[in-house]
Amino acid sequence: MHAIAVATLSLGITASLAVFAVFDSVLVRRLPLPASDQLVWLGWASPDAVTGPTPAQVATWRARMHAMSEIALYSERPVTIVEPNHAELLLAATVDGRFFTVLGGRPEVGRAISAVDDLPGSSPVAVISDELWHRRYGGDPQVIGRILHTDDGDAQIVGVMPATFSLPESGVDLWIPLFTTQPYLSGSTTARLGGAIGRLRPGRTAANAARELSDITESESTSLHHWMQGRSDLLQVTGLETFLTKDVSALLTMVLTAAGALLLVACANVASLMFVQAADREREISVRRALGAGRGRVVRQLLAESFLLAVVATAVAVACVSVMLPALRGWAAPHIPRSAEIGLHGGALGAVLVLAVTSALVVGLAPALVATARRTPARGLTAGHVFIRRTVLDPRACVVSTELGVALALLMGAAVLARSVAQVVDASAGFATYHVATADLMRPLDGYPTNKEPTRRFAEELAERMSRIPEIRADAIALLEPTQAWARGTARVTGATALDSTSVSFQVVTPDYFRVLDIPLVDGRAFDSRDGPTGEPTVMLSARVAKRLFGSVHAAGQHLAARSNPPDSTLYQSYRIVGVVGDVSPPGPSRDAIPYVYIPFAREPVPHMTVLLQTVGPTASVAAQLRHVVAALDPTQAISPLRSMDDVLAESTAAPRFYLTALGAFAAMALGLATVGVYAVTLLGWRQRARELGIRTALGATGNDLVRHVMRRDVRPILAGIALGLGAGAVGTRLLRGLVSGISVTDPLSFACSVLLLVAGAALAAYVAARGVARGDPLQSIRSE
Repeated sequence: MHAIAVATLSLGITASLAVFAVFDSVLVRRLPLPASDQLVWLGWASPDAVTGPTPAQVATWRARMHAMSEIALYSERPVTIVEPNHAELLLAATVDGRFFTVLGGRPEVGRAISAVDDLPGSSPVAVISDELWHRRYGGDPQVIGRILHTDDGDAQIVGVMPATFSLPESGVDLWIPLFTTQPYLSGSTTARLGGAIGRLRPGRTAANAARELSDITESESTSLHHWMQGRSDLLQVTGLETFLTKDVSALLTMVLTAAGALLLVACANVASLMFVQAADREREISVRRALGAGRGRVVRQLLAESFLLAVVATAVAVACVSVMLPALRGWAAPHIPRSAEIGLHGGALGAVLVLAVTSALVVGLAPALVATARRTPARGLTAGHVFIRRTVLDPRACVVSTELGVALALLMGAAVLARSVAQVVDASAGFATYHVATADLMRPLDGYPTNKEPTRRFAEELAERMSRIPEIRADAIALLEPTQAWARGTARVTGATALDSTSVSFQVVTPDYFRVLDIPLVDGRAFDSRDGPTGEPTVMLSARVAKRLFGSVHAAGQHLAARSNPPDSTLYQSYRIVGVVGDVSPPGPSRDAIPYVYIPFAREPVPHMTVLLQTVGPTASVAAQLRHVVAALDPTQAISPLRSMDDVLAESTAAPRFYLTALGAFAAMALGLATVGVYAVTLLGWRQRARELGIRTALGATGNDLVRHVMRRDVRPILAGIALGLGAGAVGTRLLRGLVSGISVTDPLSFACSVLLLVAGAALAAYVAARGVARGDPLQSIRSE
C-alpha cells in the first residue's frame, strides 16, 4: 500500500511541480535583465493589430518625454543567409543602436550592437543567437569576426547572445542594426515598425509615462500618426514582462489550476488508502492508547508516517521534473514566451517544500483524526464484535466525492476544448487544401519599391519553370497564405466619405491563385493578361467586402478607392472591380471571413512571395525540384520548407491543441485516480463491514443481493461528486474563452459526455469492487468470531 501511495502522490506532485516551474519561470520571475521592472513596451494595440511607432515619432518622444531615460526601436523581418550552393531563411530583429543599452542585455561572447554601429556609413555588423551559434558554428568561440553573408550584404559577427535572451520575440536568430541595413527608414513618418522598448526613470511608473505619451502624441502633427489619429486610447505603455506574456497568462493560470486539481485528486486517493490503513490498524492504535498514549501522540505518529510518504513522493517528483525539463522547454517553445528560461528556480523549489508539507497534512490529518475519534481502547480491542458506526458525514465518502468532482471538472474542460478543436478542423475554410502545398520566398529589398521590374521578372520566370515540373498540376504566387491578413488598409466606394470606409486586407495574387485553391468566382471575371502594369488599375473583392460596400456580391464593373495602412500618402487610389470571389475564413477562435481586396501581382509585384502548388506527387519530391528551380534562378534566394495546406491550417489550432493536450492529460490521470479511489474505498471499506455482509448472507441474501447493496451505498458519493464537478466545471471552463471557437464554453454536449464518462468509470470501479466483496465468504467473519 505504501508503494501505491508514493506512486500516486508523486504523480500529482510531478504534474503540479512541472506546471509551476513553467508558471514561475514565465509569469513570476523577472526577465534576466538589469532592473527589468523598469522596462516598458510602447506602441498601439487594437483587437486587430499590434504595431509600434514610426522612427519620427520615437525621435519626438525622446526629445519631449521626461518619464523615460531612453527609448529603443525595433522590428522583425526575414533575412536570407547566403553561402555557396546554399541559402537559409532566418528571422532577424532589426534594432536601433540603443536597443541593447536600454535592455541591458549582455552577450555571452563578444559585444552587442552599439549606437556607433547604427550610424549611416558604419560597417555592417550582426549579433547571433545562441541557437544559431551552436547550429551553424558548433559553438566555436572564434566565431567573432567571421563574415555573415546575407541578402542585405556582408556583416561581421560581433557577438553571441545567451540562450535566455529572446527579445523582442522568441525565435529570433540574429540582431542587425536597423538604420544601417534600412537607411530609408531613418526619420520616416509613415513606416510603423514592430514596437519600441523604453526604460523608466527611477520613481516613474508606466502610468506616468502613458499620460505623458498621450499628451505628446495628441499634439503631434497628423502626418506623424495618421494611422491611429484620434485613437490615443489604443496607445499603450505596458510593462515589458506583461506585454510578452499577455496572451498566455490566463491560460497558464488555467493549466496550473488543473495541475493543482490533479494533485488534490492524488491526495484524496492517498487519503482513502490512509483511511483503510487506519481501520486495519484499529487494534494497534487501541493497544497504544490502552498503554497510555494520548490521542495527540497517536495523531502525530500517523502524521509523521504520512509526512515520510510525502517527502519520498516529492523527492521522486523533483527527480522526474529535472529529467523532463529539456523536453518541457522544447514542447513549450512554440506556444509560450520565455520558454528558454523554464527551470526549477527558487520559487519552484520553495513550492516543493510547500507541496510536501501540504500533502502530508492532507493525506494524513483527516484519517488520523477519524482513527482516534470517539473510540475508547476497549471498543477498539473488541471492534470485531461491533458494527462500524454509521455517521451522517462519512469521511471516506467525502473523499471519493471530492475526487470525482475534481475529475469531472477537468473532463468538462478537456471535452469543451476537444469539441472546439474538432469544430475548427471540420469547418470549411472556403478554399481547397487537398494536395495543395505552400512555401515562402523573401526577395532582397534592393531597388524596391522604386524599381519593381526585377521582382516581376523573377516571379514570371519562377511560375514558368514551376509549370514544367510534372508533379505540379497548377501553381500560383501570392503575397500571403490564404489564412493570413496582415497587409491591412481601408476601402470605400468611389465618391463616398471617409466615414463610409471599411477595413480590408490586401492580397496580391497571380491569375491562377483562385484555381489552385478552388475559390469560387461569384461575379465578374478573374484576373488575366489585361490586368498588367500598363492597364487600368483593377481589383477583385471577397464576397464580404462586396456586401459591405455595395450591399450585394454583384459589384463587378463598379469602382472603389483604397489605401494601405499605414499609407505612403493620405490619398486613396481608385480601382475598377473586375470580379468577386467566395470568402476565406481562417480557422481559430474568430471564424469571421477575411475582408480581402485582391490586387494583380503583375501590377504590384511584392518581394515577399508565397508559392502555392496543386500537386499530384509526393511532397518531398516536389520540394526538391522546387528548391532546384529557385536555386537555378538565384542561388542566393532562400525558400522555406514546403508544407501542405492541411499542416498550415493545423498550425492555427496549435495553441488550443497544446492546452488540450495538457488539460486532457490531467483529466485522464484524474479520472484514473478517481476510479481507483472508488474501487479501493469500496473493496477495502466493505472489508471492514464483513460481519454485516455475513449476517445478510446468513439471512438468505445472494451474491447479486450483496452487489446491489454495496452499489446502492456507493451511488450517493458518486452523485455528490457529479454535483460538485458540474458546479466547478461550469465556472472553470470560462477560463477557456480565448481558445474556444464554434461552441459555448458551457457546451451541454461536452458536459453530458463528461458526466457519462465519469459515471461509467466510477460505476465500473464500484461494480468490480462489489463483485470482489460478494465473491468472498462473508460467513467466515461470523465463524471466526
